[in-house]
Amino acid sequence: MTQARSLLGSPGIRYGHPEVQALCESLQEDGKREELEAFVLAASEMAGADSAYLYSRLLNAHLDDPDKLEEVLKRMQQKGLAVTPADAAVVRVCFQSRDRAVPTQLMKQLKAIN
Repeated sequence: MTQARSLLGSPGIRYGHPEVQALCESLQEDGKREELEAFVLAASEMAGADSAYLYSRLLNAHLDDPDKLEEVLKRMQQKGLAVTPADAAVVRVCFQSRDRAVPTQLMKQLKAIN
């Protein structure tokens, strides 16, 4: 995986959204969440990567796991990425449906949107 990450970060490798989208969809449909996460982490380092899209896919892959969602939200915050209004609403429902407090970071983003 380290070699793949290095390759994806190479200056000559270009981010191709249709290919990335197809791979993300395939990994998510096959239930390969760990592989999707590894791919998102590596691909988001590529020049021209759509990190917002990649992390949105990762959020949506973990809607049944509030702990993992919180981890992904923290990563997004570290990278300076905002949660889209649509993702924020879905994530909020996920936390609330499991009687969990909505993370403070997400609440701040929701208030900023409204």
